[in-house]
Amino acid sequence: MLPTTLKFLHVLLAITAVGFNLAYGLIIGRARKAGTAELTFALRTVKVMDDYVANPCYVLLLLTGVGMVHTSGYPWALMWIHGSMALLVVALVLGIGFYTPTLRKQIAILDSRGANDPEFVRLSKRGAMLGGILGVIVLVIVALMVYKPV
Repeated sequence: MLPTTLKFLHVLLAITAVGFNLAYGLIIGRARKAGTAELTFALRTVKVMDDYVANPCYVLLLLTGVGMVHTSGYPWALMWIHGSMALLVVALVLGIGFYTPTLRKQIAILDSRGANDPEFVRLSKRGAMLGGILGVIVLVIVALMVYKPV
């Protein structure tokens, strides 16, 4: 029962985290076209989604993944387990260490100087680049989980 419960939680957390992350670009892109007030609201909303839903889901994914390895009998030496864990740690470092501070700075600059400020534009490009990199990392992790290459 425990391995099945861990797998259920693991998949649910992955769906939630990836789904929220996929929504960020759509939310920010639509808000950018609407105006400064909408962009401010969108960035603040994405920050809340990231801080209180997506990032905690990724941390719990790491924990449920470790639990599944312990209860499943899979050896830790499998490449897909090592690769997935390593990529998840990289994604957490990039997300919490770089994406979150970038988003925080974007909001502060948007509030004080507006959307046309060169620093805001630079941070927007950085956030989009980090989001793309994180998206690719997460897709590779999902592929490793599904295909389980030796």
